[in-house]
Amino acid sequence: PELGQTTQPRVNIVAADAADDMPATMAASMSPELPGPVMATAVAGASAPAEQPPSPASVQDDEPPSFLRAARRAERWQQPGVRRSLTAGVAALAFALSTQLFVEYRDLLTARWPATRPSAEWLCSALGCRVELPRMVDALVVESSGLLRVEGTQTYRLNLVLRNRSALELAMPLVELVLSDSQGRTIARRAIAASELGVTQGRLLANAELPMQGTLAVIDKPVAGYTIDIFYP
Repeated sequence: PELGQTTQPRVNIVAADAADDMPATMAASMSPELPGPVMATAVAGASAPAEQPPSPASVQDDEPPSFLRAARRAERWQQPGVRRSLTAGVAALAFALSTQLFVEYRDLLTARWPATRPSAEWLCSALGCRVELPRMVDALVVESSGLLRVEGTQTYRLNLVLRNRSALELAMPLVELVLSDSQGRTIARRAIAASELGVTQGRLLANAELPMQGTLAVIDKPVAGYTIDIFYP
């Protein structure tokens, strides 16, 4: 440049198409340099891609098929130890159920099959129960009854005939006597044992009738009617 003339800087402008054709070394010299830490971070991120969770298909591939799982379960139930435990459990449940049924119906069983009574009494001695005659109130009926006042006294004489319609011997029940006045109101109620009605036996024979009679003292009120009921305590 000549003296006295101002020198203008020159700027090279390269078209986009021309930049694509430039050598790699020239393109690199023209691109601005990134700071060191930023470039390192970018390179590290590019070199360590994010870990993707396993797909459902890969998880399902690790599980055995359904028929194989069913076969394994069946094989476990067939093992000797498992079968022995199941057998012992079933036997214990059967024994508990039979014991409960025996305690509930022991009187009826021994009445129907008298030969089982010794075994039933031995078992009851261990279970803390007693073997008695059956109690079947539905099989008992009062065939006839009467209540008469003894002349000149405040006592009444009660007569009744009790019948057992069952084919089994039954335990002796109690007799409930209810006295009422002319208005139908209850004036006295009493439970009478068989021994108070002249009965010494403690059982009712099968398909048999039993006459009962006793004298009762009542309150000093006129008696217009009465009802009789039988029950087991």
